[in-house]
Amino acid sequence: MASRSSWATTRCIAVLTFRPQGLSQRKIANALNHLGITTPHGGTWRLSQVHGIISRLEENVKEETQFKMLSVALNEFFT
Repeated sequence: MASRSSWATTRCIAVLTFRPQGLSQRKIANALNHLGITTPHGGTWRLSQVHGIISRLEENVKEETQFKMLSVALNEFFT
């Protein structure tokens, strides 16, 4: 049985795969359901769940970018 973390990664990758194609979040949910990729609890995808994943991923990218900018600024300050 796959770990919860690996399933979460699989779902995130699946959602990100459809983003560059310009699909709406509703169409992403429909595509995930059509492909048989289940939600963490084994159910079907809803718009709100896809929206939640995308929001979390975007927030993670934002935080990572801010951390990198702070790291560069501190490095420049101390060198």
